[in-house]
Amino acid sequence: MNVVWNFLDDVIDDNPAIVYVEDKIGVKNYIDLSFDWKATENVDFTAGVRNITQESYPILGGNASPSNSGYPATYDVLGRVFFANVSLRF
Repeated sequence: MNVVWNFLDDVIDDNPAIVYVEDKIGVKNYIDLSFDWKATENVDFTAGVRNITQESYPILGGNASPSNSGYPATYDVLGRVFFANVSLRF
């Protein structure tokens, strides 16, 4: 079993000269869980779920940069995702 925890702390706008629709993005905890199983010498299975707690994606409003995106390179855009993998060795 594998567990990955990504913790992102609060982000607060510290520039009072610019008024944003949202001045704060709250704490985000992304937890991923996966299981590995070696069925035979040549066959491995992996299955799991990413963002198991279904953390919401931050929507920042029209004056954010990049506009309305909520920074997809940092925050999870898709929400909860299930996956499975089979590896075969010949």
